[in-house]
Amino acid sequence: LATADAERGLGTGESAVALGGGLRQSIGARAALFGSLGYEQAFESGGGGVIAGVGAETYVSERVLAGATIDFSQTTSELRRDSTQAGAYVGFDVGSSTRLLAYGSAGLSETSPDVGAGLRLVFATE
Repeated sequence: LATADAERGLGTGESAVALGGGLRQSIGARAALFGSLGYEQAFESGGGGVIAGVGAETYVSERVLAGATIDFSQTTSELRRDSTQAGAYVGFDVGSSTRLLAYGSAGLSETSPDVGAGLRLVFATE
């Protein structure tokens, strides 16, 4: 749903829907490569574009995971340009199915956010 202010350059002001999927390939017991691919379609303009990402992660100790990603988003509107950003994260396994994850990102294109950071609490089910 359109929640950003297009007049302030914070978004297109359009509603859109996206569909995507991903694959993860383990490398041994402690590392993995992963990727995703999808498509986003804007409703009002009819524009659409590819969204994709790749990354790698590995355990650097028994309970600490480190990883890096690169994400790309093709424009879906004439009000926006393609965007690319890189990210890195460190996760700490606080339990058998719970992880605390700290992440940061940096924009690699003019229309990407310059920097970003945050924390996530991740719960996994087996």
